[in-house]
Amino acid sequence: MTTVGEQEAGSDRAWIIRTDKAQCRDCYRCIRVCPVKAIRMEHGQATIVPERCVLCGACIRECPQHARTYRNDIGTALALLRSGRRVAASVAPAFAAEFSEWEQRRLPAALRVLGFDFVGETAAGAELVAGRTASLLSAAAAPSLGVSCPAVLRLAELYHPNALTHILPVCSPMIAHATALKQHLGEDVVVIFIGPCIAKKWEAEREEYGGVVDCVLTFGELRDLFHEEDIDLNCLEEALFDDAPRGGGRLFPLPGGMTSCMHGAVDVPVPATMALSGAEDVRTMFVDIASIRGVRHIETLFCSHGCVDGAGAAPTSGLLDRLAAVHRHAASRIIHDAVRYEDMALPAPVVRVEAPQAKAVTESALREMLSRIGKARPEDELNCGACGYVSCRDKAAAVLQGMAEVDMCMPHMRRRAEQRSDRIIESTPN
Repeated sequence: MTTVGEQEAGSDRAWIIRTDKAQCRDCYRCIRVCPVKAIRMEHGQATIVPERCVLCGACIRECPQHARTYRNDIGTALALLRSGRRVAASVAPAFAAEFSEWEQRRLPAALRVLGFDFVGETAAGAELVAGRTASLLSAAAAPSLGVSCPAVLRLAELYHPNALTHILPVCSPMIAHATALKQHLGEDVVVIFIGPCIAKKWEAEREEYGGVVDCVLTFGELRDLFHEEDIDLNCLEEALFDDAPRGGGRLFPLPGGMTSCMHGAVDVPVPATMALSGAEDVRTMFVDIASIRGVRHIETLFCSHGCVDGAGAAPTSGLLDRLAAVHRHAASRIIHDAVRYEDMALPAPVVRVEAPQAKAVTESALREMLSRIGKARPEDELNCGACGYVSCRDKAAAVLQGMAEVDMCMPHMRRRAEQRSDRIIESTPN
């Protein structure tokens, strides 16, 4: 199965986030919301620059024309489900925010109808991650960082290499749960992760994890898959998951969820921790990390309010309802005969510096470009943000680096249009 984005030519054709150029309307909203300005404008069309993108999905959520989409892996999942191999589902704890309570109780049955042989909660892997993290805190350089959020890891690798030494050698709950499933069910089992995050597609393909996760589906893709296979949750019986997290791991999609889980995972006091969510707070933390004192560990989630706001989610309720739903699910500890995972060896992330190459911009070249767009004097720099950049200087630098175009400046283009209109009027007989 291919998406519209896969059929186009362009710099983001093979990337996880794709652009439908027919839908792109030259509004610059994607540039405005992109926290790392990973979008290039060419001939009035916006395309993703993979070498700069952190896969947060803000451009997908915020595009008013729905010109952004992500790689569709439904075809891959169906091929695995029909391959004759045993297939396990790892369902992210944010599913409680995605599905209503009656849908949650039928979700395991729906996945089994699809062909899954084992249906587990990724929260069980989250508890393994919390236990491993807590055991490393006393010896780690403070403040230490977890990398459960792949967008945060990619942000560090691309833009904040100074922070890489603070990252703990602990994988994410997705990788931990997939590892546990393969140890429990056998190395030949196929693991499909289902969650709200498109960056998980990139994380699953990292070399150090050796394909422990065979496919990643978003909740939006899962809903589409149910529709394609004519699976109606209304017509199914309630069922239970095949493994049973103790409860703390189910809070992982919320800010502070790891800390809550760590308190229940170890018998020793957990050192001082800090929880951050949202692109701006995470970026500020990376800039100031060397000066942070009195905090042993910082847990970070790139999306504001955590994974319940992921770009791959398709929720039908408001934010507060989704947050409350995760808390309710974490509190509902159904005791049944299910698989429980003990401490085991987990793969560790191999962090690497992957800073994108950017053309150096001199002050003289910057001043010349500002003059070209009518900003010869400092007072001409309106910094209105209409072009998508915070300041006129940022936009001028982006033009020099090949990321933006001169005519993206709305006040400048309006001034030019007015000047042409004046000349036409002056040269036209009454």
